[in-house]
Amino acid sequence: MKSTRFLSPPLDIQSTGFDVGAALARLGGNASLLHELVSRFVREHASSADDVDALVAAHKPAQAVAALHRLKGAARIVGAVALADAAQRAEDLLMVGDAAGLPSFRTALDAACVQCKAIVPGRT
Repeated sequence: MKSTRFLSPPLDIQSTGFDVGAALARLGGNASLLHELVSRFVREHASSADDVDALVAAHKPAQAVAALHRLKGAARIVGAVALADAAQRAEDLLMVGDAAGLPSFRTALDAACVQCKAIVPGRT
């Protein structure tokens, strides 16, 4: 695993649904870039659960699925594997007309955003 010494505070990210090692490997070990992407992730995706819920309520399931798919990809890039998995489950269920995965997705998104803010305090 690449060094995570630039991430502060030092966290056991793996046990909290993150794989910082994989994220750093994906980014060529560039911790500064990971910090920026984590900050951007929170800014751009913190309200995604509300957005998906609104799309479902507006009977736009295809757009909701697309939003989940985009978030899943962004989550994987920053190493938020638990969130990416929850988004995948919600996406799969929504594709067959079942919104049962949305509460778990919301919980995972909220947790990931809290963890992201801890990874890069003051930058989100």
